[in-house]
Amino acid sequence: MSDWIGPNTYYIVSRIKDTVFLDLAGGSPANDTKVQIWDGPGRDNGNSIWSIVDLGIGDSGKYEYHIINRTSGTHLSTPQHDLVKKGEGELLVKTNLVSPWNNRARWCIVPCRNNTGAYWIVPVLNTKLALNIQGGGIKNATPMILYPIDVQPGSENAQFYLRLSDDAILNCPNIPRAPLQT
Repeated sequence: MSDWIGPNTYYIVSRIKDTVFLDLAGGSPANDTKVQIWDGPGRDNGNSIWSIVDLGIGDSGKYEYHIINRTSGTHLSTPQHDLVKKGEGELLVKTNLVSPWNNRARWCIVPCRNNTGAYWIVPVLNTKLALNIQGGGIKNATPMILYPIDVQPGSENAQFYLRLSDDAILNCPNIPRAPLQT
């Protein structure tokens, strides 16, 4: 299940395996840094912590968010505008320092509504696509891509849990964190 309570800091965890985290390669602040998955100690790795920032209702007519990496301060972003609009070819997801007004850096967070608590992370530029683990793999450094949701809407490699980071700001003060399940 997800911990989604709105804008905050989260680990974005694969529905395929709950130790596989969305990760920024090397935590680099350089433009076009690869976004990948990493199996392991995501809880201790700032490269796997993402700030989800509410932008209100945007061009998509839906609530939109920035997803910003904790270590680098760069935005999760789509490839160039025209490529995403067409939805063709392999669309690698990277991080970039782009204007907050640029729709390349704007995302919708959509509940899968399949009783799992998972979400699709959908680019504002083309809401027929979703963040997806390339090939459905769980090997470290597998890249993140955009892939049409309607091809396999039940595909777990396009579904993610949003887990509050250990230092997230809670809505209720002074409540301890429950122990991690093993």
